[in-house]
Amino acid sequence: MKSCTILFSGDKIIISSAVDTPGGEIKWGKPLIILKRDAGAIDIGNAIIDNLKSPIESVAQPKDILKETGFSSWEDFSRENMMMTAELKGEKIIIHPYFSGLDGEYYAVLNRDKESGLEPYELGHDVLRSLEYCI
Repeated sequence: MKSCTILFSGDKIIISSAVDTPGGEIKWGKPLIILKRDAGAIDIGNAIIDNLKSPIESVAQPKDILKETGFSSWEDFSRENMMMTAELKGEKIIIHPYFSGLDGEYYAVLNRDKESGLEPYELGHDVLRSLEYCI
């Protein structure tokens, strides 16, 4: 099963492959796809589908993520960003919104997963609608 992380950060949307490590931790993978924050639903949907269909090149280093987003620490990063994941399951993509806790960790928003299709506009629209749960 392939998945990616979608991060809304300032004036950017950053999409990164999710990499499972031997210890069960999920890391960000390269390549990072970066869109302008005001990207339309079709562009967002296409970027997610491209990411999910692309091979993972490498694991992104934390300093690379901070550099791309303009933050100096993970605490500031998690307070200022909205995050969700998209998981490819056959012909469907499941969108999982997350919220940032006071401890700087991200937590899944319960009962708010959204099932979407592989059509770019529908997927991008569903991602934008899911933002309301990423508090």
